[in-house]
Amino acid sequence: MATKFRMRCPTCGDMELAPEAIDLQWCSHAPASYYRYSCPGCGEGVSKPADGQTAQVLIAAGVRPKYWHMPAEAIEPHDGAPITLDDVLDFHLLLERDDWFESLTQKDAA
Repeated sequence: MATKFRMRCPTCGDMELAPEAIDLQWCSHAPASYYRYSCPGCGEGVSKPADGQTAQVLIAAGVRPKYWHMPAEAIEPHDGAPITLDDVLDFHLLLERDDWFESLTQKDAA
């Protein structure tokens, strides 16, 4: 008998899924890994985090992982205050000026 996984749909409740119905997304940055499936009853998509143990169980039972890489920019630290709408407006107004590049490079030199 083929392996089936007992999964849960928030709307329909418990169901059984074959390994082919489960999409395991394994990331180079492990905390971003997840698995997902769609409920055969209502079609609702469900996504859950996949730690190492969960991934091992899924793979051992026949789920084929898809590997992807997290861009370095997504996990690097971001210091400083968030950009506000005023910042965006100021930048837009600056770009309308003919000397926008000189204005930006002079501020960097200061």
